[in-house]
Amino acid sequence: MTRSPELKGIYLRGRIYWFRPSMVKGVQPKPMSLETEDLGEAVKAAALVRASPLLITSQPLNAEIELFLVSPCKGKKCYSRASQQALRYMLRAFARRLPRGTRLHDVTHEMVQAYYDDSLAERNAHTAHKRLMSTRAFFRRAVDAKKLRSNPAIGVVTAILPPAPRVLFCSTGQRDTLIDACTREDLKLVLMLGFHAGLRKQEIIQAVPAWFNMDQKFLDLRSTPTMPFNDHKRTRQIPMRKPLYEFLSNYGLRSPFMLRPDVRQGKDIYRYDFDSALQGLTKRCNMEWVTAHVMRHTFASLLVINGISLFKVAKWIGDSAETTENHYAHLAPTDSDIEEE
Repeated sequence: MTRSPELKGIYLRGRIYWFRPSMVKGVQPKPMSLETEDLGEAVKAAALVRASPLLITSQPLNAEIELFLVSPCKGKKCYSRASQQALRYMLRAFARRLPRGTRLHDVTHEMVQAYYDDSLAERNAHTAHKRLMSTRAFFRRAVDAKKLRSNPAIGVVTAILPPAPRVLFCSTGQRDTLIDACTREDLKLVLMLGFHAGLRKQEIIQAVPAWFNMDQKFLDLRSTPTMPFNDHKRTRQIPMRKPLYEFLSNYGLRSPFMLRPDVRQGKDIYRYDFDSALQGLTKRCNMEWVTAHVMRHTFASLLVINGISLFKVAKWIGDSAETTENHYAHLAPTDSDIEEE
């Protein structure tokens, strides 16, 4: 009986199908696992190998990430600086979870599935989905560049994305409990700037002493070399609330950065990442759902609850009036507090 051409080179090793490619230009590729017990799937995988028997050698994973960020897609521009920073942060987080020395061709579907499952357990479905899409785009580019035969991020089993939740925020009691329980000076600065000024995570990390006018008691957020602002993340002035003023009077103005001035800016999006320290505090206080973004939402939500106009809140948090209304209007005591200036 003549063996089907589709089955040529496919054989069983234990319960898993393997493939022995034919010699190409005098080079004999090594046998490779097709990572399946199903013959039909094995035939499809072998077809991909036959279509591209020799792959371009890949570099260490972090080097491939940098190439991905600066190499434009076909017919598209390169990623913006902001997009590069966000993607670098997520992709390097993925690389850190893999065994040291892992290269592109070493990454398996199971590794990506484990990364997604961990993200789902640590954060939420929306964050896990965003991280998965980043890895999928990265590996898709590697396939296009003939560094991979298939995308290991395809077919990851995902949770159903729930509707966007209502904005989470702390009560005044929960906010004060976290601040009182904090014994680290640097982490307390994070809490004060998030809860009492509504700064974003990156703004807290990149805060400079020039932003803090202690004489007139206000914050003046302006662009710096490491913290650009734009139409979506706006420059702004924020009244300095009494708890923040009293804390800063003791903490002092530190250069070149208010938070951990000893840490220099590197290639990562965050000069210094306080997530681990914050998670340790929130876990001790049984409030593990509190993040830097929840602190910002708390600042805005409590202002609206206490009758501050949505227009003023929008100016202080640096969002558009429309975005602020969509997020916080349901908290306003009445419609009469909306002011015009």
